[in-house]
Amino acid sequence: MNIQAIFFDIDGTLQTTDLNPTVPDSTRLALKKLREKGIKLFIATGRPISLTTDFQKLIDFEFDGWVTTNGQYCFTEGKVIRESTLDTDEILEMFKLLKQKKIVGVIQHQSKGYQNYTDDFFNFPIETIIDDNNQGHVFDDSPICQVMVKLDEKEVETEKEIFKIVKNGKATRWTHIYFDLIPLDGGKNRGIDAMLDYYHIPLE
Repeated sequence: MNIQAIFFDIDGTLQTTDLNPTVPDSTRLALKKLREKGIKLFIATGRPISLTTDFQKLIDFEFDGWVTTNGQYCFTEGKVIRESTLDTDEILEMFKLLKQKKIVGVIQHQSKGYQNYTDDFFNFPIETIIDDNNQGHVFDDSPICQVMVKLDEKEVETEKEIFKIVKNGKATRWTHIYFDLIPLDGGKNRGIDAMLDYYHIPLE
């Protein structure tokens, strides 16, 4: 087998998933040996860049490139090679529905997150994403690559309501109570394909 590239998830793959994550010594050794073989090593994560800082400090390893935000924001060699975004107007309209139903939503930019309600799982600053007139928003004009929505998988009708609004989006679940809302052309596989194309590495 002529392996030229390996893509790693972060949580539960390179670092443990407990409250104080660690990177096992065996993992560090494996990365070192792979690098010595000339294999390119990439991250492929659902996290935006703003949520990778602690991991980068913990692992202290230079990867060849990053597929982040479930494939929507990918960069290598100091340049962005893929950026897929959601429609801001659709997302604002969706947050009116989330406000009406008191559903937690988290807008993820690459540098900051905006959260509408307190939640035990995420600890972004709480922001008034939609004001009382259902118009104002606090975030700048940065593109929105992903929104996390706290909605039990049994709430099928509410999920349908969301996607009547966000026509250019789809859900990818990572727990029964949370899903990532990403563009229709999104996904880690799309990000990985973009990275392989950039480096002229065949999928095989």
